[in-house]
Amino acid sequence: MPFCSYLRAIRVEKDIRIVRIQTEFNDLRVGAVKTIPLPSQVTLQDLLRYDPSSGHLYWLARDPISFAGKGRSKEHEAALWNAKNAGKRAFSYQKHGYNQGRIFGIRYNANRIIWRLVTGEEPGELVVDHRNGNPMDDRFSNLRVLTQQDNTKGRFKSQAARNPIMGISRKGAGWCSYIRFGGKQHSKTFRCFGAAVMDRKRSEMENGFSERHGRRRNG
Repeated sequence: MPFCSYLRAIRVEKDIRIVRIQTEFNDLRVGAVKTIPLPSQVTLQDLLRYDPSSGHLYWLARDPISFAGKGRSKEHEAALWNAKNAGKRAFSYQKHGYNQGRIFGIRYNANRIIWRLVTGEEPGELVVDHRNGNPMDDRFSNLRVLTQQDNTKGRFKSQAARNPIMGISRKGAGWCSYIRFGGKQHSKTFRCFGAAVMDRKRSEMENGFSERHGRRRNG
């Protein structure tokens, strides 16, 4: 292969890698949902008890048939597991805010497991959203399914955010109003803080954002 052709081939391969990396980054940035199929409703009914008033999940006692019996009898493995877990909280709080737990070695969010357990429906690419914005409140009355875009429109601003109003940030000597919809971020710069806020609120109304969008989460 001529040297010039060799260099062109290297450049093409490099460009392909860059495009792939940019595509993966953009998927993450816009919140692309990659879901893990949930266990069936029947399986979950055999494994878990759900208290809809508290939103908590509890492990049920397991039969010996659920165990492989490697090194010990199935009865012995079942007795050990039940002594440690049966009747206890199944999913616990994680640092990112959601209750999570493992079923057969796979980690799931409690809200998705609860939706499957109660309704029998597989949410798939849909988001199981918390109506009050508290991801630890897994009462069934607080859960609903939304598209990823609708969920983004209704999300709370984290308390760790620097600015008191979502979508407003300092930019040089002025203020920037920004909002994300349709997979893109739209922004404008203003000299006055009040003008930036008004532009942000106008954009929220025009694009159907919920009333709680941009408020701080309580607690």
